[in-house]
Amino acid sequence: MRAGNACGHAWKAWSRWGLAVAMCGWSAGAVAGIYDTGSTGIAQSLEIKSKFTYADSGGARVRSQPKLSLSGRVADHLEWSVDTGYGVAEDNGGTTRGGMRNLSLAAKWRPLDQGAGSAFALAVEPEVSLPTGRDVSGIGGGPATFELPLRVSRKLGTWKFTGQVGVEHAFGHDADTYDAGVLVEHAFAGHWSCGVEWFADAPGRHPGRYHLRGNAGLKWDAKRHLEVAVLAGRSIENRRGNPVTTFRMMLEYHL
Repeated sequence: MRAGNACGHAWKAWSRWGLAVAMCGWSAGAVAGIYDTGSTGIAQSLEIKSKFTYADSGGARVRSQPKLSLSGRVADHLEWSVDTGYGVAEDNGGTTRGGMRNLSLAAKWRPLDQGAGSAFALAVEPEVSLPTGRDVSGIGGGPATFELPLRVSRKLGTWKFTGQVGVEHAFGHDADTYDAGVLVEHAFAGHWSCGVEWFADAPGRHPGRYHLRGNAGLKWDAKRHLEVAVLAGRSIENRRGNPVTTFRMMLEYHL
């Protein structure tokens, strides 16, 4: 009986965690993958991404259900992306509001590719976010923004290392936000990979008010055209507010 009860409690705990991951997560960057640090890879075909996200910052919660992205290849070193979705925000008082997220448009250019005359890959992904969504904090509205991340990656056997620095400008506001991230990924067992990252962002006028967080993710190439990824993260130090706990799940389908 004791063993059965223990298994039952373990299953219930796993089910709750799995449900949270399946419903939620927090996303930095409109068309990014499962990690805050983006990729230097270029889409080889039409890709559809569905990202379920959840974030809890000590009472205030935001989730998207889901966040949708569409990406396509223009050339060997160029792709386009469009991103939108539906979000729900709940404040400390329990008031819940939902609405469409902002529309984001991006293009990724990779001038250098590892193995093609270069020891590493280099990519830049300019992105414009338009305030087409509902004006609710964490969902949409606000000013139009322009984001410009620069990424460098290198593969060493089954390991991949990616670094990113970026800046985001809000139109009509004399204030920029800067970010930096480091991602380490390891491929194993054929179709699996795991990763850990450290990511921070800060307002340009007040760099001491940074938010540093750590994330751990797992990816599975379920089939030739399907990839499933999950991520869990937590603030290491947030000098702009409460610590944030995050979960994400992403389904990516290649046509």
